Amino acid sequence: MMSVAHGRACSPGGHGLGLPRLPWGAVPAGVVLGVVVVASGLWLKDLGPGSPDRGLVDLVQQARSPALDVLTLVLRYGLSVPAAIGWLVLAGTVLWVRDRTPRRAVVFVSLLVPGWVVTAGLKVVVERPRRPRGVALFGQLQEVGPHSFPSAHAAIGAGIACAVVLVFCWPRGAVARVAGILLGLCFAVTAGWSRVYLGVHHPGDGLGSIRLTVTAELVRLPVLARLLQPPGHDKSEPRQ
Repeated sequence: MMSVAHGRACSPGGHGLGLPRLPWGAVPAGVVLGVVVVASGLWLKDLGPGSPDRGLVDLVQQARSPALDVLTLVLRYGLSVPAAIGWLVLAGTVLWVRDRTPRRAVVFVSLLVPGWVVTAGLKVVVERPRRPRGVALFGQLQEVGPHSFPSAHAAIGAGIACAVVLVFCWPRGAVARVAGILLGLCFAVTAGWSRVYLGVHHPGDGLGSIRLTVTAELVRLPVLARLLQPPGHDKSEPRQ
């Protein structure tokens, strides 16, 4: 009977969503990490041409190949803001129809949108200039806005990876969690690397986006898990 009740609680229509119930101490930890992210962006901006991550762009571009050109262009368009909105609508609709309740769809969207909004705001706060258009591999491509830190594409990639891990992998147990985290991290890093490869961002911009995504989840998860998961239905650790 316990296993049946557990299955119902962890099912899409059950009470528990399997989100990790982080301690409240994660909130101030996330705030501190966020301050560090902003400070690092301002520091890189102040260093200007002497910033330690500028030279890495040329190093990354030395590995250019037709296959990598295609991959980076696919990620450029696939992780753009219009495409991200499309992914949100598609994922939310599929989850809603499959579960016959909007609950997981709302959670999936709520794990993504705030981080993207914060990223857009930090671009205005930090105002680190983009690399000159002439150094980009495809100079004819139009990038949105003059500011570089943090990378919106990397933030979208990291946000999607985080939402997939928390909504789909976390309720399935330790193996699925570890596999999801590793694959999600690889996807987020690849998204950030693709922007460096194209010559439109610095490595620090993508790294800042990944750290910013972690910051957002540390601040939101203690609240989100308790709002959506009633007491006594904590399924972050599956029972036998």
